Amino acid sequence: MYKEKLACQGYLAETKQALLSIRFCLAIIGTFMALAIASWDSFFDIANQRFIIEKGSHNSFFLAAAKNDWFLLLSPVLCTLPYTSSFADEAKSGNIKFSLIRTNKKSYIANKVSAVIISGGLSLLIGAMLFFVCSASALFPLETVNASYKTMAFVDIGGKLITLFLFGSLFSLIGALASSLLLSAYVGYILPFVGCYFLIILCERYFKSIYVINPKEWIIMDNFWPLGSFGVDLLILGIIIFTSILFSMALYKKIKVL
Repeated sequence: MYKEKLACQGYLAETKQALLSIRFCLAIIGTFMALAIASWDSFFDIANQRFIIEKGSHNSFFLAAAKNDWFLLLSPVLCTLPYTSSFADEAKSGNIKFSLIRTNKKSYIANKVSAVIISGGLSLLIGAMLFFVCSASALFPLETVNASYKTMAFVDIGGKLITLFLFGSLFSLIGALASSLLLSAYVGYILPFVGCYFLIILCERYFKSIYVINPKEWIIMDNFWPLGSFGVDLLILGIIIFTSILFSMALYKKIKVL
């Protein structure tokens, strides 16, 4: 009972440290700004229409920004900011020894993996939600044209937000895995961006038929996906579980050496 209480306290402390950090706030602001930059083309289109737009335009405005290449390239970096380098920082400073005194190795690893997943996913999710609320608040009063309105658009928005959360969790984990193996914070920040960009180029130029491994396709969904966005989420979730296992194994081996 006492060990379970310590493990729970460690989990809460680890997650709290990740979510209350300045870098987590910067990741949220960065996500908001990236979506704002990505929406410039849509904004000018609305301006050319003299701000007389169709009903539901606030939904399409957000979806267009989320599918923009600028946001797709920046998001793998933004999600790594909050907590990707936490283990490397602790190992280099020697603070990991004090952390392990308060808990056992298994709990420490579980808490670290959970904090990386939650902080990486929430950084994109909260930033995207803030952008959607702000853009919808600005555009909704301007929607005066009674065109065909997709009443289930909120399902598309919700599905995209869930995908963004999983997307952020995955690339945050990939960065944390690389950072823990090489004990370098910079590798943890750079590798997710390089890996994402490499997969996009590889799939778009040479292996167009294998679109399921294209990170860009997970967001824009230009090709057929069984179960739609839910199928994309299941694929990302499976990769998250696999990466979490690799990250846990890497942490265990590094802790034994340290």
